[in-house]
Amino acid sequence: MLSQTISFESELKRLLKTGKVVMGAKESLGVVRNGKAKAVIVSTFLKEELKEELLRHAELSEIAVYEYGGSGWELGTLCGKPYMISAIAITDFGDSRLEQIIKR
Repeated sequence: MLSQTISFESELKRLLKTGKVVMGAKESLGVVRNGKAKAVIVSTFLKEELKEELLRHAELSEIAVYEYGGSGWELGTLCGKPYMISAIAITDFGDSRLEQIIKR
């Protein structure tokens, strides 16, 4: 489990440098609704109603979802932001191998 966490974290950082993402639950929901997301990362503490709607739209559009085991604060810190990030929609994976980790 530890190696997967380290791999996820390093690949997320690579994604942020080389790929394209949309941060924030409401913003991610919009990208998922439009079918432009390739995958979505959600924190465990995303508000339940937003999480259900995001997951429902992702399932309908066959978009992979990765549930990050940490809080929005931890996900924000991992992304180098001084604020909480509850969801990230990925529109381009760039050079990261995150797509392989998410689809496991």
